[in-house]
Amino acid sequence: PDVPGLNGKIHLTFVVDKDGSINNIKILKDLGYNTAKEAINAVSTYGKWTPGKMRGVPTRVMYSLPITIKSPAK
Repeated sequence: PDVPGLNGKIHLTFVVDKDGSINNIKILKDLGYNTAKEAINAVSTYGKWTPGKMRGVPTRVMYSLPITIKSPAK
């Protein structure tokens, strides 16, 4: 967002399925100013991920991702 001096982190979690698709995106911490919506859009556009494996078999894995925002002060 175009907010001078906005600094902080957005924390979110999501699940990578066996086929590499992302779902169950949840925002744990938000800074306001629609940063949660933009974080969800950013993670959704990553495309396919490499799924986790257990004993060589693809499995669902939950990831936690912090996104840091630092806006310059005007």
